[in-house]
Amino acid sequence: MDGFSKYGGGGGGGGAAAPPDVNIELMKRQAMQQVDMEILNELVKKMSNLCFNKCISRPGDTLGNSEKSCLSNCTDRYTEAFGVVGRAASAHSAKAMGGM
Repeated sequence: MDGFSKYGGGGGGGGAAAPPDVNIELMKRQAMQQVDMEILNELVKKMSNLCFNKCISRPGDTLGNSEKSCLSNCTDRYTEAFGVVGRAASAHSAKAMGGM
């Protein structure tokens, strides 16, 4: 068996499949992207609930200027804090992965 047919390229199947280690890396990347999306969705959900409860005293058809300002400040602070925590977590993960 030659090196090419080892990955499924020897038959008429339409080309070589990726080596197993490439497939594992692709799956890891896809899993990380899915986790990132779930984290982002959770961030938006928590931020929406927190800022709505903090800034909107009486829900209505329109927002007052103070509500708009409060929502803007609240989302800015929440996003900034999440960024700081995210960068710290990324640095920690990178350090942990480097130590393996």
